Amino acid sequence: METFELFLRYLNPLFELSEIKQLTKEDMEKYKKSVLDYRDVRDSIGLALEEGRKEERISFVQKCLQKNMPVEDIVDLTGFSKEQIILYTVNSKG
Repeated sequence: METFELFLRYLNPLFELSEIKQLTKEDMEKYKKSVLDYRDVRDSIGLALEEGRKEERISFVQKCLQKNMPVEDIVDLTGFSKEQIILYTVNSKG
C-alpha cells in the first residue's frame, strides 16, 4: 500500500476527528444533523437499489415461467424459494 493511501486510511480520520472536537456546540449540532441526514439518504438509496434488484429478479422469474422453465431451475438461477416463485406466479396472473 502506498504512503498516501496509508495516510488517507489511518491518519486522515484522526485529523478529521481533531477538527470535529474543536467545533462549537452549535456547529457540533449541525455536524451531527448532517451525519444523520447523510445516513438517511445513504440508507434510502441502498433500500431503493435493493428493491430494484428484487423487482428485476421477480421480472426474470415471470419471464422464465412464461417460457415454461422448470421451477427448480428458476430456484437455482434466482435464489428465490419454490414458495416465493409460486407466489410470484399467482401475483403475475392477477
